[in-house]
Amino acid sequence: MTKRLLVALGLCAVTTACSLDTTSSFNCSVPTLVTDHRGDTVVTVTGLKYIDLETGAGDSIAACRPASVGYVLRLAAKPDSIFDQSDSVTVVPGSGSLIPGFEQGVVGMKEGGERLLIVPPQLGYGPNDYRDIPGGSTLLFDITANDAGGPSN
Repeated sequence: MTKRLLVALGLCAVTTACSLDTTSSFNCSVPTLVTDHRGDTVVTVTGLKYIDLETGAGDSIAACRPASVGYVLRLAAKPDSIFDQSDSVTVVPGSGSLIPGFEQGVVGMKEGGERLLIVPPQLGYGPNDYRDIPGGSTLLFDITANDAGGPSN
Protein backbone atom coordinates (compact mmCIF):
# COMPACT_ATOMS: atom_id res chain seq x y z
CA MET A 1 0.00 0.00 0.00
CA THR A 2 2.74 2.49 0.94
CA LYS A 3 4.76 1.50 -2.15
CA ARG A 4 1.70 2.19 -4.29
CA LEU A 5 1.35 5.64 -2.73
CA LEU A 6 5.03 6.49 -3.18
CA VAL A 7 5.05 5.30 -6.78
CA ALA A 8 1.86 7.22 -7.40
CA LEU A 9 3.40 10.49 -6.31
CA GLY A 10 5.19 10.62 -9.58
CA LEU A 11 2.96 11.11 -13.76
CA CYS A 12 0.11 11.36 -19.57
CA ALA A 13 -3.08 12.94 -19.14
CA VAL A 14 -6.72 12.66 -19.75
CA THR A 15 -8.92 15.62 -19.04
CA THR A 16 -12.59 15.72 -19.63
CA ALA A 17 -14.47 18.70 -20.93
CA CYS A 18 -18.25 18.57 -21.30
CA SER A 19 -20.73 21.36 -21.59
CA LEU A 20 -24.46 21.31 -21.96
CA ASP A 21 -25.56 23.31 -24.97
CA THR A 22 -28.91 24.97 -25.44
CA THR A 23 -30.31 21.98 -27.35
CA SER A 24 -29.93 19.76 -24.25
CA SER A 25 -27.27 17.53 -25.80
CA PHE A 26 -23.71 17.13 -24.55
CA ASN A 27 -20.79 18.55 -26.45
CA CYS A 28 -17.89 16.42 -25.21
CA SER A 29 -14.20 16.05 -25.88
CA VAL A 30 -11.43 14.12 -24.19
CA PRO A 31 -8.08 15.66 -25.15
CA THR A 32 -4.99 13.70 -24.18
CA LEU A 33 -2.38 16.05 -22.75
CA VAL A 34 0.86 14.52 -21.45
CA THR A 35 2.67 16.48 -18.78
CA ASP A 36 4.94 13.80 -17.36
CA HIS A 37 5.21 10.03 -17.42
CA ARG A 38 7.53 8.11 -15.12
CA GLY A 39 7.24 4.38 -15.05
CA ASP A 40 3.65 3.38 -14.39
CA THR A 41 2.59 6.71 -12.88
CA VAL A 42 0.71 9.30 -14.93
CA VAL A 43 0.21 12.97 -14.02
CA THR A 44 -2.43 14.92 -15.92
CA VAL A 45 -2.37 18.63 -16.74
CA THR A 46 -4.91 19.15 -13.96
CA GLY A 47 -2.62 17.57 -11.35
CA LEU A 48 -4.45 14.24 -11.04
CA LYS A 49 -2.09 11.27 -10.65
CA TYR A 50 -2.93 7.66 -11.42
CA ILE A 51 -1.51 4.19 -11.88
CA ASP A 52 -3.21 1.46 -13.88
CA LEU A 53 -2.94 -1.68 -11.73
CA GLU A 54 -4.90 -3.90 -14.15
CA THR A 55 -5.58 -2.85 -17.73
CA GLY A 56 -8.89 -4.64 -18.20
CA ALA A 57 -10.40 -5.55 -21.56
CA GLY A 58 -13.31 -4.52 -23.73
CA ASP A 59 -14.92 -1.11 -23.89
CA SER A 60 -13.37 2.00 -22.32
CA ILE A 61 -15.11 4.55 -20.14
CA ALA A 62 -15.68 7.71 -22.18
CA ALA A 63 -16.64 11.29 -21.41
CA CYS A 64 -20.34 12.06 -20.94
CA ARG A 65 -21.43 8.43 -21.11
CA PRO A 66 -22.71 6.69 -17.94
CA ALA A 67 -20.46 3.96 -16.59
CA SER A 68 -20.43 1.79 -13.48
CA VAL A 69 -17.41 1.62 -11.19
CA GLY A 70 -16.58 0.33 -7.75
CA TYR A 71 -14.29 2.26 -5.43
CA VAL A 72 -12.51 2.33 -2.12
CA LEU A 73 -11.66 5.78 -0.74
CA ARG A 74 -8.78 6.41 1.61
CA LEU A 75 -7.17 9.65 2.72
CA ALA A 76 -3.47 10.10 1.91
CA ALA A 77 -2.93 11.12 5.54
CA LYS A 78 -4.33 7.71 6.64
CA PRO A 79 -3.67 5.35 3.69
CA ASP A 80 -4.34 2.18 5.69
CA SER A 81 -7.86 3.23 6.76
CA ILE A 82 -10.86 2.88 4.45
CA PHE A 83 -12.96 6.06 4.54
CA ASP A 84 -15.74 5.02 2.13
CA GLN A 85 -16.45 2.32 -0.45
CA SER A 86 -19.01 1.07 -2.93
CA ASP A 87 -19.19 -1.96 -5.21
CA SER A 88 -21.10 0.02 -7.83
CA VAL A 89 -21.68 3.71 -8.46
CA THR A 90 -22.72 5.38 -11.72
CA VAL A 91 -20.38 8.07 -13.01
CA VAL A 92 -20.86 10.29 -16.05
CA PRO A 93 -17.40 11.77 -16.67
CA GLY A 94 -17.62 15.47 -17.38
CA SER A 95 -21.12 15.93 -15.96
CA GLY A 96 -19.95 17.60 -12.76
CA SER A 97 -22.00 15.29 -10.55
CA LEU A 98 -18.92 13.97 -8.70
CA ILE A 99 -15.62 15.56 -7.73
CA PRO A 100 -13.51 16.46 -10.78
CA GLY A 101 -10.62 14.14 -9.90
CA PHE A 102 -12.92 11.10 -9.79
CA GLU A 103 -14.64 11.97 -13.09
CA GLN A 104 -11.34 12.70 -14.85
CA GLY A 105 -9.66 9.64 -13.38
CA VAL A 106 -12.04 7.01 -14.72
CA VAL A 107 -11.91 8.15 -18.37
CA GLY A 108 -10.10 5.58 -20.50
CA MET A 109 -10.44 2.69 -18.04
CA LYS A 110 -11.43 -0.60 -19.67
CA GLU A 111 -14.04 -2.91 -18.17
CA GLY A 112 -12.41 -5.02 -15.46
CA GLY A 113 -9.55 -2.53 -15.14
CA GLU A 114 -8.24 -1.32 -11.80
CA ARG A 115 -6.68 2.09 -11.23
CA LEU A 116 -5.26 3.96 -8.26
CA LEU A 117 -6.19 7.67 -8.33
CA ILE A 118 -4.28 10.24 -6.28
CA VAL A 119 -6.63 13.21 -6.19
CA PRO A 120 -5.14 16.51 -5.01
CA PRO A 121 -7.34 18.82 -2.92
CA GLN A 122 -8.16 21.15 -5.83
CA LEU A 123 -9.73 18.19 -7.70
CA GLY A 124 -11.40 16.84 -4.57
CA TYR A 125 -13.14 18.80 -1.83
CA GLY A 126 -10.77 21.78 -1.76
CA PRO A 127 -9.61 23.69 1.32
CA ASN A 128 -12.79 23.28 3.37
CA ASP A 129 -13.89 20.32 5.48
CA TYR A 130 -16.45 18.08 3.79
CA ARG A 131 -18.31 15.76 6.14
CA ASP A 132 -15.48 13.93 7.94
CA ILE A 133 -12.85 14.76 5.30
CA PRO A 134 -10.49 17.49 6.51
CA GLY A 135 -10.01 20.46 4.19
CA GLY A 136 -6.96 20.20 1.95
CA SER A 137 -7.00 16.39 1.92
CA THR A 138 -5.42 14.38 -0.86
CA LEU A 139 -7.75 11.49 -1.70
CA LEU A 140 -6.77 7.97 -2.74
CA PHE A 141 -9.29 5.98 -4.77
CA ASP A 142 -8.90 2.35 -5.78
CA ILE A 143 -11.25 2.13 -8.78
CA THR A 144 -12.59 -0.95 -10.58
CA ALA A 145 -14.36 -0.41 -13.91
CA ASN A 146 -17.47 -2.61 -13.87
CA ASP A 147 -19.28 -1.48 -17.02
CA ALA A 148 -18.04 1.11 -19.52
CA GLY A 149 -21.54 1.82 -20.74
CA GLY A 150 -21.25 0.62 -24.33
CA PRO A 151 -18.84 0.71 -27.26
CA SER A 152 -16.13 3.37 -27.25
CA ASN A 153 -16.39 6.08 -29.85
